[in-house]
Amino acid sequence: MYKALEHYRSFLETGPIVVAGDFNNHVQWDKPDKPGNHINTVDQLGNLELVSAYHHARSVLPGGETEHTLLWGKLKFHIDYCFIPKDWQSRLESVNVGPEADWKGISDHLPLIIDLAVEAPASQTPVPACP
Repeated sequence: MYKALEHYRSFLETGPIVVAGDFNNHVQWDKPDKPGNHINTVDQLGNLELVSAYHHARSVLPGGETEHTLLWGKLKFHIDYCFIPKDWQSRLESVNVGPEADWKGISDHLPLIIDLAVEAPASQTPVPACP
């Protein structure tokens, strides 16, 4: 992810973006002086004016997650993320992790479900109500 953010930086700076998915990384695996550390990736996303929806909604720092998104037998980790523009924080309505019972056997990941209030573009003409 760290290298992808560097490679696509000019594209990512062009407008509102959401970066979401399986990052295969967590601060607990960070090693001294490793450029691809998770915290460095979070910093790069912050430089793009993006925030983690989960961490914002739960008021926790990376590493302080109380819910996991990856199941490896008895091992459980939080490695799936959704970064949204800082300007959208006020539109964040809910952040949930799919229930383990619903997803066990279907995937080794639990979905991260982000609900945002939709804002109509300023140039869009309102649709008239039906009579």
